[in-house]
Parts: sequence; C-alpha cells; structure tokens
Amino acid sequence: MPDVNIPSGESFIRQVLFAKNYCENELNVDVRCAWTIDTFGRHPQIPQLMVKCGFDHDTFQRLMVKDGPSEFYWQGIDGTRLFCHWMPASYAAFFDAPNNLHEFKKFVAARIQRLQEHAVTSNLMAPAGADLLPVATHLPAMVEAFNRSQDDCELVLATPAEYFKALQELDAPGSSSIFPTVTYDLNPAFQGCYSARIDIKQWNRKLETKLVNAENLRL
Repeated sequence: MPDVNIPSGESFIRQVLFAKNYCENELNVDVRCAWTIDTFGRHPQIPQLMVKCGFDHDTFQRLMVKDGPSEFYWQGIDGTRLFCHWMPASYAAFFDAPNNLHEFKKFVAARIQRLQEHAVTSNLMAPAGADLLPVATHLPAMVEAFNRSQDDCELVLATPAEYFKALQELDAPGSSSIFPTVTYDLNPAFQGCYSARIDIKQWNRKLETKLVNAENLRL
C-alpha cells in the first residue's frame, strides 16, 4: 500500500513490481485488485499507472468527493479507466461485530443503511478486519445465523475480486454503463502533485537518471 501522494511515479511502479512478484512467487497469486485503502494521495495519473501495472480494480477509503458514489470508473489524464470502490464507512465497516444474533442484526442494519447512501447497486462491500488484525473467528457463524433469520438481504463472505465480479455482471459496457465516471483529481490539497513542487520533481528526476545509469553499468 504505497504512498501515492509523492512526486514520483517511479516509486509507485517499483513498489508494485516488488509486491506483485512476491505474491506470485510465494503465494502463487496474480493480484489484480489494488488495495490502497489508507493511502493519502489520489492524483489523476493513478488509473494509467495501475492499469499498466496489471490491476483491474482499486478500492480505498480516503479522499473522495463529498456525497460521491462508492462505485465508479475513474478516468485518468490519458483516458485510461479504472473501476474503483470507495469505502464510505471506512475499511473496518464490519470490524468488532457482536457475537450475539440480536445485537448482530442491529449492527448489520446500521452498516447497510450507511453503505446504501452511496452505493450504485444492491451489492455492498463491508470489510471485516481492521488494520493488521484478523477477521473475528465468530463472524462466519454469525453470518450464517443472520441469513437464516431473515430474507431481506444476504451476507456473503467474499474476496474483493468476487465483489467486483458481481458488480460488473450487472453493468453494460461503454456509454450505457450504470456506474458514473470520475475524471478529477481526488486530492483535497496538493492537487496535480506529479507536476507541482517542481524543485522536488527535478531532484527526483536527477536521482532516477542516476539510478538507471547505475543499473545499466551493473548489467
């Protein structure tokens, strides 16, 4: 989960290469869903960077326009579109769920109401962990009990990839998409950070050039 509010695309790409290689070599997983849930930068070059780095989706909590949609296509500067999910109820929406069906049902109702305010479809994402904490061991049993107790909605334990697949199965390609397109910079401050702070950008470019030269010499 890199800092994407810095004046260097090189840093972002190198972090992705390192992380993707690790997941492929150690876990035999090709990561297609970016999980930038707590990063502090949303400049409009991100869609192009992520798509070229092999991501199909991105999901995040911080930095979204007020009252914006939780599902949308983010169109970058060059026209690249990235399907995104913004977490309006934080990346810990289902954290600390009660281990009691009566309290759990009230807990679920409050979360659903909060998420529905921004959702484009009836599919809602509600992450169950918090930072580096594991999912509560009682959650699967509570989900099963909740689903048996009512017919209004269904809770599903799923991966982000499965969630995005369910969303896009409801969508129509092209201009008739049910999901809106966002084209602006989502940073509340330091907008256009890849071209602002020109002195830092110039220093960074000099270092990038030296790094490339050093790599070529090593080869």
